[in-house]
Amino acid sequence: MNNFDEIRRIVLEDRGLMTTLTSAATDAELFAAVVALGRERGIIVADAELEEIVRANRRAWFERWIPL
Repeated sequence: MNNFDEIRRIVLEDRGLMTTLTSAATDAELFAAVVALGRERGIIVADAELEEIVRANRRAWFERWIPL
């Protein structure tokens, strides 16, 4: 399990954290909250890692819905 997967597990188990993170208005706010959440729990995750995860998820979504 990588660091982001560990943070994802923590968030999925805590509805309050999920609500807090989904209320972020921008990617920058979300990334700052995720990095802070990780830091509080001794988990290191970088903005660059989060940006890559967002790009990969968007790419996967588009590939599902755009006919090739």
